[in-house]
Amino acid sequence: MNKEEIEQLKEEIEKLKERKEDIENNEATATEEYNNMLDESPNWELVSFSKALEECDPIAYRCGYNDYFDEELSNIENEITEKEEEIKELEEEEE
Repeated sequence: MNKEEIEQLKEEIEKLKERKEDIENNEATATEEYNNMLDESPNWELVSFSKALEECDPIAYRCGYNDYFDEELSNIENEITEKEEEIKELEEEEE
């Protein structure tokens, strides 16, 4: 049972690492994700909020972008650490 859990955790860690790498190395994808997050607001039905913000206040847009992905990367790193600790505990139980 623990071996299955360990393998599942390792797969989840690998997916998180891929997500982290994609955020860090693929600005086009990250920008699209950030714009989609901004545009989800129902208050912006007639115009894209991300485009409006980027054109009217590019500094606020870029600061928000950086904050959004700093938090996302931090969450991913924390999740990886938690899963690695869980694997370690499961491996110790097997011994």
